[in-house]
Amino acid sequence: MNLARSTAVGANQVFKEKYRQVIKEIVEPIIRDIERMQQGLVRTDIDTTLAGYIAMGMAEYAAGLVHQGKYPEQEALDRLNLILQ
Repeated sequence: MNLARSTAVGANQVFKEKYRQVIKEIVEPIIRDIERMQQGLVRTDIDTTLAGYIAMGMAEYAAGLVHQGKYPEQEALDRLNLILQ
């Protein structure tokens, strides 16, 4: 994600659009999952688009911590799950 993000900060509009497409492909399934969970598990007043982007960011940074060796994968997943609940 950092590599994709770094290409999007320059003046090249093609890279910016590709970055937006990648983010959209990652976030849209998360948004759909949250919308499905609003059928009983998630409050209906939650902005699902904002929640999808927040969840993606949390998962991205948690993965970074695992990659850096600061947390074991299962512990990061458990704590992320706890936060999301």
